[in-house]
Parts: sequence; C-alpha cells; structure tokens
Amino acid sequence: MLRLVAPFLAVVCLGVAGLLVYAGSRTPEPPLPKPFATLSIDPATHNFGDLSRDAVVKTEFTLTNSYPWPVTIESVSKGCSCSEAKVEPETIPPGGTAQLSVTWTLRGKRGASSEAIGVLYSGQDGAQGFLATNVTANVATIVEPDRELIEISRAKPESEINFTSKIGRAFKITHAVTNHPSLTTKVDADGQRVQVLFDPTKPGWESGQLFLVGMTDQPDEPEVRVWIRVSQ
Repeated sequence: MLRLVAPFLAVVCLGVAGLLVYAGSRTPEPPLPKPFATLSIDPATHNFGDLSRDAVVKTEFTLTNSYPWPVTIESVSKGCSCSEAKVEPETIPPGGTAQLSVTWTLRGKRGASSEAIGVLYSGQDGAQGFLATNVTANVATIVEPDRELIEISRAKPESEINFTSKIGRAFKITHAVTNHPSLTTKVDADGQRVQVLFDPTKPGWESGQLFLVGMTDQPDEPEVRVWIRVSQ
C-alpha cells in the first residue's frame, strides 16, 4: 500500500511547489493611481462692461478644491504689467476655497480689451495642473477712426480717414505719420480728417506691417493708430 501512496504524494508535492513558484514569480499589480485634485473656478470669466480709459478695477474669483487632498498654488501668471493677481490662501485644504484677486489698470487700453490670468498648482504626489481665466472690458475712446484699416493701391494711390469722438469731446489731430517713406500724410484744417498718399516708386512697402499714427491734442489719448494695407 505504501508503495502506491508514496508516488502519489510526490506528484502532489511537486504540483504544490510549482504553483508556489509560479505565484511568487508573477509581477504584482500596480496600485490604482489616486485621482489628482483639480480646482474649479467661479465665475469662469468676468466682464467689467463699459469703462473709462483711466479706470482701475478689481474683482475676485473663488477657487474650490473638491477632492480629499490639499492643493498648493505654485504661481499666478498674467498677460501684462497692467494687472495684478494673487491667490490667498496658497494652500487649499480638501473641500476648501481660496480667492483669486485681480486688479486691472485700463490706462492705454482702447475699445474691446481683455487680460488673461493663469494659476499653476500642484496636488497629490507633486502632479501639477493649470487653471486659466480672463477679465474683459470695453474701454471708451476719445478719438475714434471711421474704420480700422486703410486700403490703398497703385490704382488708387490716395485715401482718407475721418476721426470722431464717441463721447462728444472736442479734439484735433495735430499731425499724422506712417512707418514707411512710401506713405505720406496730410491733416486737413479741422484736424479730423487725414489724407494718405502712396508712392510705389519707394521700395520696401511690399513687406511688413504698415500703419498710420494720428497725434491728438488730448493728453489722456495722445495718439490713435490705424493699419494700412497696400495692394498691387
């Protein structure tokens, strides 16, 4: 009887040993990654509406961390030196909020204007995220051209542009210049119309961006720029 059982036990032992070796050699499954905490912002953007050219405006956005890990603000970026932006507090606990404060100076802006704000933050295991928003406004202008682009060509070497004040202020264009010698200007007597003359014999007008700058008698809006397109 023992002679029959012994070989059977040997086979069973070898099978168990093989299973143990196979189990020990398997690559363990990696742990599931924890979700990275992302921030939400409210409101998504902000429009200040109609503003004067010398306005300084402020607004706040609420940042919310809806995940169970803290988020740290690494940096806040902005489009230009005309704005200031900061987030307080710089560490947002799980379920907590922080305020993004934006101050925007409109001096030098014209018409439809916008400023971009970005927030770089880090969360679980050092992973980073980026949140973007912007503020917008329509800046009232004292002197306004009747169009944004002056069209001129060899066939039509003369053009003119008229200026008005949307806020009803008296003004004058004192003189006007262009950025290329092929284009000359003449301001009429009332200071509200500029004539542009094109001389195609002067080279270099085929490339680059051409524009006219009208100098005004308004200290808070000393110049107005209009693009020029020259065609064959």
